[in-house]
Amino acid sequence: MLGPLEVTGPNGSMPIPGARERAVLTALIVAAGDAVTSDRLIEAVWGDRAPPSALKVLHNVVLRIRKLLGAAVIGTRPDGYALTAPGDAIDVYRFDCLVRTGRAHAAGGEWEQASAALSAAVTLWRGPPLQDLDQWGPGQREAARLLECHRCVEEERAEAELACGRHRELVAPLELMVREEPLRERRWALLMSALYRSGRQADALRAFQRARTALADIGVEPGRELTDLERAISVRDDALEVHGEIGVTPSLARVTRPATTLRRHNLPAGVTRFVGRAAELVEVQRLLGRARLLTLTGVGGAGKTRLAVEAAAGVISTYPDGVWLLELAPLTDEAVILSPLTAALGITVGGTDTALDVEDAVCTHLASRQVLLIFDNCEHLIAPVARLVNSLLTRCPGLSVLATSWDWPARCRSWCRICPSHPVTAPT
Repeated sequence: MLGPLEVTGPNGSMPIPGARERAVLTALIVAAGDAVTSDRLIEAVWGDRAPPSALKVLHNVVLRIRKLLGAAVIGTRPDGYALTAPGDAIDVYRFDCLVRTGRAHAAGGEWEQASAALSAAVTLWRGPPLQDLDQWGPGQREAARLLECHRCVEEERAEAELACGRHRELVAPLELMVREEPLRERRWALLMSALYRSGRQADALRAFQRARTALADIGVEPGRELTDLERAISVRDDALEVHGEIGVTPSLARVTRPATTLRRHNLPAGVTRFVGRAAELVEVQRLLGRARLLTLTGVGGAGKTRLAVEAAAGVISTYPDGVWLLELAPLTDEAVILSPLTAALGITVGGTDTALDVEDAVCTHLASRQVLLIFDNCEHLIAPVARLVNSLLTRCPGLSVLATSWDWPARCRSWCRICPSHPVTAPT
């Protein structure tokens, strides 16, 4: 999946010759074992130009895949089909698992283990992902998520390598990374740190000027993290000193990491124990690893908010740029719906900025970040929240959203890339 579709078995590669077969198999893999309706599979193959015989053709396509890979690979469900292959047999799932492992090690300061896991994740890539779904909306969104995650993982691996003291070996790879993505400030910060720690202060400062020039092409200035690092390098701040060949001082980690890693969530501390609902908690956390939009619905007082907060608290290490709770219950006017979002993310807006200006600023802030947003109590602001979530998910591929509401319209559930027709429901 992480490149041209390739299926291997005990006897080597097993070619999937037809474009329809590849599209159906890829769509089933994206669904991660959940049932995919025939209508959605038809959409994945033909888009909005399905012929009258599409359903019959789809059945024949599934039969051909089963003949190639074995009848047990695809299971029949009342509303469609589902892939039955184990997760560790699919590179996308192995990639996500390695990324979670690497980030957990990094959060605990275990840099060698983080470097090993993240390096293993990067080596799984063979090219652009999900190439057979480039005309299908859900496939495009999943491909965008994977591409953005890959970019972030490359940066996180470089950060882990830097923390392990391998700064000299990192200079050349980081030079290539900034040439590939000159607008990603995190890459410039890593390059500047590697150059400085290699005894090349002047080159590190020149790298900052190169970053400023690249960003000026789109009319922006370097962010605070990058300018703070440039200032620290220029005065040879003690925070940048390395003691020994291996390891990194805590202050250097603060300089080279994005500011959001210092305050990684705003979840409230529980005043009572979380009792029961263990199965629901595990299921929500499992689905958070597979869906960009997940909804918890149920009657008032069922415990949706507590379940959402407990689930999010257990996956903070999965989101390097933070988990942020947005409490919408006190809001009565949709005009101020962006206020808790900008407050949580630490985004400053001007008094004359329009709602669209603020939304653009939020999207720019989140565009290259891995963040989980919790929209809590959406029921009285369904329409504006739905529009905002749609915009954020479309423009920010690294973003995931967990929402709680008495109800959530079908058009919002359809954005969930894994289980669009089956939201998770809190127990009543």
